[in-house]
Amino acid sequence: QATDGKTPEEIAKSLTGDAAKWTAEQKQKLVDWHKGFDLGWLALHEIVLRDLTKKPKPVLTPVFAARVHGTTYQFGDDTYKVYHLRRGNANNKEGQADPGFFQVLVSTKDDEGKRWFGEPAGEKQRSARLALADWLSDTEEGAGHLLARVIVNRLWHHHFGKGIVATPSDFGTRGEPPTHPELLDWLAGELVRGGWRLKPIHKLIMTSAVYMQAGAVSVSGSERDPENLLLWRRNARRLEAEIIRDSMLTVSGVLDRTLFGKGTLDLDSKRRSIYFTVKRSVLIPFLKLFDAPDAMQGIGDREESTVAPQALALLNSPIVRTLSSQLAERIREDPETVVEGAVERVWRTALSRPPTEEERGAIKAFIRTQTVARSGDDNALNLAIDDFCHLLFCMNEFVYVD
Repeated sequence: QATDGKTPEEIAKSLTGDAAKWTAEQKQKLVDWHKGFDLGWLALHEIVLRDLTKKPKPVLTPVFAARVHGTTYQFGDDTYKVYHLRRGNANNKEGQADPGFFQVLVSTKDDEGKRWFGEPAGEKQRSARLALADWLSDTEEGAGHLLARVIVNRLWHHHFGKGIVATPSDFGTRGEPPTHPELLDWLAGELVRGGWRLKPIHKLIMTSAVYMQAGAVSVSGSERDPENLLLWRRNARRLEAEIIRDSMLTVSGVLDRTLFGKGTLDLDSKRRSIYFTVKRSVLIPFLKLFDAPDAMQGIGDREESTVAPQALALLNSPIVRTLSSQLAERIREDPETVVEGAVERVWRTALSRPPTEEERGAIKAFIRTQTVARSGDDNALNLAIDDFCHLLFCMNEFVYVD
């Protein structure tokens, strides 16, 4: 082909030369030229081009970068290198700081971490992030044994309000010792044996006898274990701020379950609270009122306060009132639905249980009172049911796990 008169001169020259001496540029030109004769590549390329025409063009954000000499923010060979800096001066580098692991957590003689970073001659060094992930999950020679304990302790803390280790972010000598070390070890082992899946551990905890303990206080328990360290009864726990809001959206039937996408600062957003943009200067008032973190620092344990503004917010918030009306519409789609049926449906929807006879009588009396108070309004009954739904959102049973 190199002498058929149809091959470009530059390509022909490369083909008649020594292949061992081809430069990277020559190799690329040969590949590009050969694509036109490769029927398999042409067929695949046509599929790719046809597929691209069906998709919307991606949103591209232009990024401008410049190399700044003498600082740690550089582009080029030094981009991802980290150095020891004398007195923190970026212009006074003492030597390169290679990635590594805490020796106290590495149960191997390879103190420099070569096992994870890869050091065989001629082999490219692995990404530090991949090495870190492997080391964190390695239960034999890495930190996997500690990671498993930290994870299950946080799951236990989530369900009981207090971890087996009371300081979830500090398992060291400065933190609290575990109240049940054997239980912590066993749960960590179950997590590892289960392939690091979290749902089985949640199920294991929530189907345990200790999780299903009653909340009543006994004389012997108060005398022997007044702080309930042995979990002889169930402590009442308030839901986190985000879950309170998400629960109201869910039972009202307006929760937007769309996944992923941009965050928002719109207080009227119907998406889950996790999609609120975290901006320290513009925090969400409702969430902050119920002890959501201020995003100034990382915390392992949220405070749980009980103050009057929380109850006032549930009573007076326009957002809560709107959700109450939407809940009333959901459970009373038909205007002819009798009050008894509406009470039953809203109770099951909001509290996941039927009302007792005493509760049913009290609610009927409440709805009658609210209706009479608006006797001049043609929509009095519907407004009274709105008040009833609003009342449910303000109940302890709605915001507490008891």
